[in-house]
Amino acid sequence: MRRNAFTLVELLVVLLVIAVLLGLLIPAVGLVRERMRRAQAVTQIAKMETALKLFKDVNGFYPESGMKSGITNANDFADNLGRLRDALITVDRDLTQRTNGKDPFVDPWGQPLRYRPAKQYPFTAGLANHAINSDDPPSPDSYQLWSLGSNGRDDSLAGTDTRYGDDVVSWKLK
Repeated sequence: MRRNAFTLVELLVVLLVIAVLLGLLIPAVGLVRERMRRAQAVTQIAKMETALKLFKDVNGFYPESGMKSGITNANDFADNLGRLRDALITVDRDLTQRTNGKDPFVDPWGQPLRYRPAKQYPFTAGLANHAINSDDPPSPDSYQLWSLGSNGRDDSLAGTDTRYGDDVVSWKLK
């Protein structure tokens, strides 16, 4: 006798194979998206570094005017970021404008970037959610610029060593 259709068992096996393949594909897509966001954050920080270098070339120092030195909460970082925006707009108007509806001072995860000029080192211990741990400034003419990464917490306990967290950090010297 000739068969013209699939049996129920064959259909279930095909559906099971499709489910397994989807189960493998979905985490891979999430990983690719996360890597894409990290690459965007690295690019965004590189653009900010270029603007900071241009500001230093024009003014002879990195933006520090009016920046808070005793940072105790996220609002202080937000105030500093606003002052950084005001400073950088004087040398790079294109960087400080929204592009494709995105704020250049907000990382791909929706968190504001963090900026700390050298005068803000050393900082108060015990600010785990709002501060990068580091030694004294490597130079009086330096800064820290970083993104908190996907979890929105400061995980960069080992400086620029990315094995210890998801933060995207850039600590610059002269």
